Amino acid sequence: MRIGLVSLGGVLLIVACGGGGTDPGGNGGNGGGTLVHAKRVTAGTGTVFTPDVQTIPANDTIYFTFATVQHSVEFTTPSSPANIGVSTNTTVKRVFPTAGTFDYFCTVHGNNMSGQIVVQ
Repeated sequence: MRIGLVSLGGVLLIVACGGGGTDPGGNGGNGGGTLVHAKRVTAGTGTVFTPDVQTIPANDTIYFTFATVQHSVEFTTPSSPANIGVSTNTTVKRVFPTAGTFDYFCTVHGNNMSGQIVVQ
């Protein structure tokens, strides 16, 4: 990091120019990569996914968040991402590379606890 002193009309300014830092995403501040507008589906203490339908663009990410009650995600649509086994107190991400409608349900609570990811 370079630090310079600049005087403007009797006012002393300290100017810093950073470089090589890291951003929270771990990209080293260099930009690039795929812009992700991730959305979340939550499985709380009840027997519903919230929201039960999420719509995202192709190549985007869904974060499935599980509370203190055991839940899972079992996809029933061909070419779906990998299923998520029985989980609690965690967040698991899945990327949806292709357009389509991906139905899923919780194996612990059956078809009454179901949802859908619509990829455009």
